[in-house]
Amino acid sequence: MRRWPVAVAAVATLALLAIGVRTWYGHRLDWPAQQPWQMALIEGEVRIDGHTVPSATRLAPGAVLDTGDGRARLRAARIGEVVVGEHSRFRIVATGGGRHRTELQRGRLWARVWAPPGAFGVSTPAGEVFDLGCEFVLDAREDGSGALSVRSGWVQVDNRWREVLVPQGA
Repeated sequence: MRRWPVAVAAVATLALLAIGVRTWYGHRLDWPAQQPWQMALIEGEVRIDGHTVPSATRLAPGAVLDTGDGRARLRAARIGEVVVGEHSRFRIVATGGGRHRTELQRGRLWARVWAPPGAFGVSTPAGEVFDLGCEFVLDAREDGSGALSVRSGWVQVDNRWREVLVPQGA
């Protein structure tokens, strides 16, 4: 007789926990279309569309971020973070609704993403790089050469000729 109220309380608690987790997860992935990303940290002189920016600003889709001798840390919507290294040119192509596409024209990018596979992608002169839930460092040069280092998880690389899955440590 005493077990029945305990079981009901346990089921109710688990149900509320599941609803809370689902609400939080849905909110995290639901980013308004074309909403800018917050720049959390800027070191050195960083420019957006040719204008020097203060330490606390936003990067809107379509705007070009040039880091020069500096670097910038961005909050990638609610799904992760991106650090754009020195001498890099980067822009957000499209963002919203669990689909975030960026472009690294040249330079170095570090990304850590907590989202479903394919939610975050980076276009480079050599091809497309898609996060499959991981952390990676990407170097891109304007001539199409570059490098990719996957620190955790997997990354998918697509170019005109093939698709390659790159595991952690590669």
